Amino acid sequence: MRKISTIMFSILFYFFIAYISVGQTNLDISSSFPEKEQPLNYKIRLDIDRLKHLQPIEQSERNLNYFPDTVIVYSVSQYPRLYKYLYSEKGERLITFIKEFKNNEWAHQSYENCTYDEFGNLLTSTWQNWQNGGWVNTTKSIYTYTANRKILTFTSQVWNGSSWVNNNKTTNSYDVSGNTVAILKETWISSSWTNVSFELYNYDSSNNRLTGSRQVWINDNWFNDQQYTWTYDANNSMLTSIIENWSDGGWTFFYKETYIYNTSYQPIQITGQLWNGSVWTFSERYTYTYNILGFVTMAVGELWENNQWAFFERGQYGHNNFGGIQSSLRELWLSNNWINVNLSNNSYDENGNALGCDLYHWDGNSWIQNQDGVINVYYSFSINSMDVFGYKAMAKYTSIQVGFQDIILDKKLNLTLSPNPANDIVLLHFELSDDAETEINIYNNTGIKVLEVYKNKMNKGKKNIVVAVNNLPSGIYIVRLAAGKQTKHEKLLITK
Repeated sequence: MRKISTIMFSILFYFFIAYISVGQTNLDISSSFPEKEQPLNYKIRLDIDRLKHLQPIEQSERNLNYFPDTVIVYSVSQYPRLYKYLYSEKGERLITFIKEFKNNEWAHQSYENCTYDEFGNLLTSTWQNWQNGGWVNTTKSIYTYTANRKILTFTSQVWNGSSWVNNNKTTNSYDVSGNTVAILKETWISSSWTNVSFELYNYDSSNNRLTGSRQVWINDNWFNDQQYTWTYDANNSMLTSIIENWSDGGWTFFYKETYIYNTSYQPIQITGQLWNGSVWTFSERYTYTYNILGFVTMAVGELWENNQWAFFERGQYGHNNFGGIQSSLRELWLSNNWINVNLSNNSYDENGNALGCDLYHWDGNSWIQNQDGVINVYYSFSINSMDVFGYKAMAKYTSIQVGFQDIILDKKLNLTLSPNPANDIVLLHFELSDDAETEINIYNNTGIKVLEVYKNKMNKGKKNIVVAVNNLPSGIYIVRLAAGKQTKHEKLLITK
C-alpha cells in the first residue's frame, strides 16, 4: 500500500510543478536568469524554500552585496567542476567560466556571456563549449521586457553549426498591477512557431490569484487540460488550492490542498486530498514547526493509510542567524522507527555566505559521500541562493557596492540600529506604513530570546525606540521586528 501511494505522489509531483509562474530572482549556478519563475504552491513537502512563498515576506535593504566568485563542485557522476564568475560594477553577472579537473589539471568545459539593458535586465545569455581547442556556440537565451520591466518574451535557440535556430518561446501578458494574466508557450517546428500551451489567470483586488486555466495545442486545436482555484483568508493567506482535470467533455476534481497558519501567518500544516469520483479523500499531510526567529526547524510528512495518518518522512533543520540552512536531515519512517536517509551540512562566514556544503547519505551504519544530489548554496546574508548538483561544494565570494537593493517591491519595512556596535544603549529606527500589531525582541546567537523590547499595537509613521543593552554580555545578537505580516531582522554587535 505504501509503495503504491509513494509512486502516485511522485507522479502527482511531476504534474504539479510542470507549470511555473513569473516570480522572484533565484540565481542558478549554470545559467543567468532575470526574475526566475516561482513554482506553484502544490506539493511543497520538505522543500522549505518553497514554503517561504506562503509566508510573510522578509524584507531587506543593503548597499553591500556578496556574489559567488569561485565555486568548486565535487560529484560522483562527473569530474570536479570549477565555476568562475565575473560581474559588472552594478553586480550583473557578465561571464561564467566552467572548467573540469581532468588529467590532474583544470580544463575548459563551457563558457557563458551575458548582456543587460540599462535597467539591469538580462537581454541575452549565450553558452559555448570547448571543442578541439576552441569555443563553439551551443545555446542562447533572449529576453524582451515590457515598459514596467516585466519579462515579455523568452526565446531559446540552439546552434546548428553555422547559425542560431529557434527552439522554444514563452510570451507573457500582465494586468495593470503587474500580475501575470496569460502565458503562451510555443516551439519551433518547420521554420515557424507552433503552439504548445496557453494559460489564463484572474486576481482579486489584493492581487491574490483566484482562478487559472491551461489549454494544450493538439492537431491544430486548443483542448482544455487543467484549471485551478485558490481561496484566501482576510489576511491574504492561502486557505485552499484545487486542481481540476478535463475529462470526457467536463471538468473533474483531481487534487486539493488546505493550509493552516499560526498567529505569525506562517503555514503550520498542509493537507492534500485526492478526488475519488464522489468525495475528497485524504492523501498526505505535512506539519511544520518554527523557532522564535521564524525559521522552520522540523517538517513531518504523513500518508493516509487504512483510514488513519501514518508517518512517512521527516526533515529537521538548523539555521544561521540569517536563515540560511546549516544542517538538513531527512528521515523515513520504517518499522516504527525514524531511519536516516541523507544529511547536508553547510558552513558560513559572518555575512551569511556558504563556504562549504556537504551532502551525505546513510549506508546503514555511518554517513558517507557516495551519491550526488541538489545542494542549495546560500549567499549574501543568506538571502539569495543557487543550486549545484554533487556531493560537495566550496565557494568564495566577492562584495560589490550596488546601492540599496529592494528584495520586495511593495511596502518596505526598514530597520536601522545606531550605534552598531553598541555598548549600553541602541536606537532602533523604523517606519510603519500602516497601523499594526508590533513585536520587537532581541535574541542571542543560539536563537534564545534575551530581551522583549515591545509588544503592542503601534500607529503608522516613523519610530525611534531607545533600548538599554548594558545588561547583555558582549556578543552577536539578532533584533527582530514584526509588524503585521512583515518581519525584519538585523544583526547587533554588543561590545564591552
